[in-house]
Amino acid sequence: MSEHNPHQSSLKLVLVDDHERARDALARRLSVDRRIDVVGATSDLSEALRVIELHVPHVALVDTRRQDEAGLAVITTLAALPEAARPLVVVHTSFFDAEEWRRSRDAGAHEWLLKQIDVDVLFDRLSSAVLEQLPPSRWLAESHVSNA
Repeated sequence: MSEHNPHQSSLKLVLVDDHERARDALARRLSVDRRIDVVGATSDLSEALRVIELHVPHVALVDTRRQDEAGLAVITTLAALPEAARPLVVVHTSFFDAEEWRRSRDAGAHEWLLKQIDVDVLFDRLSSAVLEQLPPSRWLAESHVSNA
C-alpha cells in the first residue's frame, strides 16, 4: 500500500461510464480514499470534457463497453486533447478482451484495469502511470502522489 502525505494533493480523476449505478458505486468507492479526488463522473463525453477543462484531472477512467458503442471515440477524443490538459486515459471495464485492449491502446489508452480491482492497487497503478507518463509540469507543481 502506498503512503500518502496529507500535505500533498490527491490523484484527480474523472470517470466516464454509461452504466449509472456502476459509475456512482465506483465514484463512492474511490471517494472514500483521501488520496483520490473524483472530480467528475459522467456518461457524456461533452460533460467529461467540461470536467477536464475545469479540473485538469490526472486520469480519465473510461469504460469502453458502452451501449452506444462510443467507447473508442471517447478514448480518441481524450487522447487528442492538448498535452497540458490531457488526462492519462485508462480503460476501466469488467472483462478483459485482448482485441478490445488493442483497439483501445491504438486509440490512445495507456492502461487497462478491471473494475473489480482493489482501491489500493488501483491507486498504486494509476499514480505510477501518472508519474511515468504525464509531463513533469503536470505533477511536479502539484506533488500529488507519493510512492514512498
